[in-house]
Amino acid sequence: MATFSTESFEKKLSELRYNRTSVHTLSYWLIHYRKHSQVIVSVWHRELRKAEPSRKLIFLYLAHEVIQSSTRKGPEYTEEFARVIVDAFKHAVPELDGTGKKHLGKFLSVWEDKAVYNRVILEQLKIILYGEKKPKKRLYSEVKGGGDDDAIPAKYKPAKAPSTANNLLRVIQGVESAASRDAAVHQEISFIPREVQDLSYLGKPGDLEYCRKHSTLVRDASKLLAEGYGRLAAEVDDRKQLIGMLSNFLQHQKVVNDEKEHQLEMYKNMLERAKKIQEQLRTRLEDKPDLTHLSSGSKNEEYQP
Repeated sequence: MATFSTESFEKKLSELRYNRTSVHTLSYWLIHYRKHSQVIVSVWHRELRKAEPSRKLIFLYLAHEVIQSSTRKGPEYTEEFARVIVDAFKHAVPELDGTGKKHLGKFLSVWEDKAVYNRVILEQLKIILYGEKKPKKRLYSEVKGGGDDDAIPAKYKPAKAPSTANNLLRVIQGVESAASRDAAVHQEISFIPREVQDLSYLGKPGDLEYCRKHSTLVRDASKLLAEGYGRLAAEVDDRKQLIGMLSNFLQHQKVVNDEKEHQLEMYKNMLERAKKIQEQLRTRLEDKPDLTHLSSGSKNEEYQP
């Protein structure tokens, strides 16, 4: 299997075309090599800045496809693109016509609906795309009330960082819904005709009409196989990650359990000592004679004339 290199990625970017098959094929390839996401996004950003004005939009198409398709696999691309997406918009938007800007507007709607990026980044992108809007006046009833925290809508409050168990659960759920269980894709692949895999079906030289039909068949099959390949490659990576996470999780739980057992034994000893002291105090109180009436009589005798 070929390994990733910046040269191969640069070449694929130069060959990227404005059609769904071209974008999908490269996006699946990138998702397969998502462990190189930092380098990939850096190269993508550099090449976008260098690209001709007419090609800047196709770079953003690719970014959107990769972000959307890789979310289930992990946050690598979402986080890496977040570092450069604002600058990418600044370079691309001035070169776009109304249709191009309309497409970017759809991207922003998807990112907002699916909470791909936070409000700060989305607002910056909207300003670049639509221009700065005048702030809307707010009524006194909207701003009065409690402290600063009360004024922040719940959906904009920072979420708590996921625990190790939550991360593990996310990976398990991803593996459970992985490509190996995608019956529809496997069924489509199983119906790919032999003509796509057997050179003997190419026909006679010069048979242009047959070649055209065959080319369409091969193109569609290649797209489907690229999707299946990318999904399965990502699933294999997920399963390897899950094995490592489970091993680390079990080791961590063993350490925690040993600590809790030691703490439990310590609390048990402390409880036993407390019970012994309580028992001794109860015994002393029961054995002590009641001298209340004697002390009361002495006082009466002392004050008699």
